[in-house]
Amino acid sequence: MKKAASIAYEKGRLLRDLAASNLVSAYSGYEKQPARALPMAEKLKEKYPDNYNFSFALVNIYSDLGRYEEAMAVVAEIGDKIKAGRPPYRRELWPRYHQSLGKISLDRGEYNKAAEYLKQALKDTAPYNNRVRAWALVRMGMIHDAKKEREEAEDFYRRALELEGAEGMAQRTAREYLEIPYSPPVRKENIERPSP
Repeated sequence: MKKAASIAYEKGRLLRDLAASNLVSAYSGYEKQPARALPMAEKLKEKYPDNYNFSFALVNIYSDLGRYEEAMAVVAEIGDKIKAGRPPYRRELWPRYHQSLGKISLDRGEYNKAAEYLKQALKDTAPYNNRVRAWALVRMGMIHDAKKEREEAEDFYRRALELEGAEGMAQRTAREYLEIPYSPPVRKENIERPSP
């Protein structure tokens, strides 16, 4: 499927945006190659500024790449649109907004701040938000793994797996981290430099 999407993106006109959307999802999610997804995600957001799915995808990609200020700028824009009630941005997107802030904070190593945002995302128990809740639960587990609190982490991963209608990348990630604990990546901004 990825090969067909790549061909459609490179050579097609009618299906180009659909192919780009599928490639963004594949590269930023399953393939864990956010740098490959970034140019397409930026173009999609620019072309479709009111498609919140493209905006949220761009937040995740920027955060995965350590480009936190850009991630925060996009998530702030999303928050402003939700607050203003600008269609299609509606209040049901608040949990997704908070989950995105939690992801950015987690990626920055700001675990307490991340947990607060993720708890806000978990307050909405409506079935249509089960995928958002699954990611919030997985990320809560990641926070506990990062703090070497394995039992608590496993509890959150199991809760993510129990959610109906949340199948996909979040539950796949929960299964992975139940087997092998999450370990935060070492980012260059987090490495202490030796004194000269």
